[in-house]
Amino acid sequence: MKTCCSGRHVCFLLSMNFPLPDRQKTLENSVNFEIVTELSQLERVCERARQVPVVMLDTEFVRTRTLYPRLGLIQLYDGETLSLIDPIELEDMSPFVALLTDASVKKVLHACSEDLEVFHHCFGVMPTPMVDTQIMAAFLGHGLSTGFASLVEEYLVVTLDKGEARTDWCARPLTSKQLEYAAADVYYLLPLYNLLAERVVDSSWEEAVTQECELLVSKRGKSPEPEKAYLDIKNAWQLRPNQLAVLQKLASWRLKEAQRRDLALNFVVKETASLENGALQHPFIGQNGG
Repeated sequence: MKTCCSGRHVCFLLSMNFPLPDRQKTLENSVNFEIVTELSQLERVCERARQVPVVMLDTEFVRTRTLYPRLGLIQLYDGETLSLIDPIELEDMSPFVALLTDASVKKVLHACSEDLEVFHHCFGVMPTPMVDTQIMAAFLGHGLSTGFASLVEEYLVVTLDKGEARTDWCARPLTSKQLEYAAADVYYLLPLYNLLAERVVDSSWEEAVTQECELLVSKRGKSPEPEKAYLDIKNAWQLRPNQLAVLQKLASWRLKEAQRRDLALNFVVKETASLENGALQHPFIGQNGG
């Protein structure tokens, strides 16, 4: 790892040698990437990314006791430059937001439901247009929840180390292993996307993939409605109408409280079963009710 300092600014440049299968001869055997901690860097990398038709995106975040994810890192790869954007150091993320909403640049992610939630919560926007390689793989006959590492191993003959997945991405400084893990995710996403895209076109599923990705963006771009929170409670359908009415109020209160305190739902009321029991045992519900 090379470190260069200018005043209070610290820029990390790492040279990484990723093994590549023979069929991926078009990729370089190494890639330089930097941690972006200043606005001038962010403006530069995002403006450069907006000059290409497709970019790779990923996020790393922490979500243990909080309702909302705490964003720790954003990975951006435009095919030449790989940037690890530090949203903790950066106060102004507007250049990145402009990239997210630039309709001329397709954003590629994998299994991006939570990433979309991060973008919506942190920036109030969604990546548009977006394609999810997990959805692409599903239309090609893979399982609906096929992991990134599995696809990389199958298509690129590369085994990824996922040991850093559950580390603290909001801690500083990040370790070299965390940086390598984060960079690898978008570095290998590009050749994987290229292979999947060719097969999707050949299979005539391209339009269906696009529609499914647009639907996912639409769903994740909506804030949860407290009055509908009870619909996510397991086995709620088994309750009688008056019990369900009580459950609706309890679930609504739980979500509002979680939003107010930024606390995970199960830390407001430990188990969803508690809500169901609350509805079943409510004093205003008679034995013959419903």
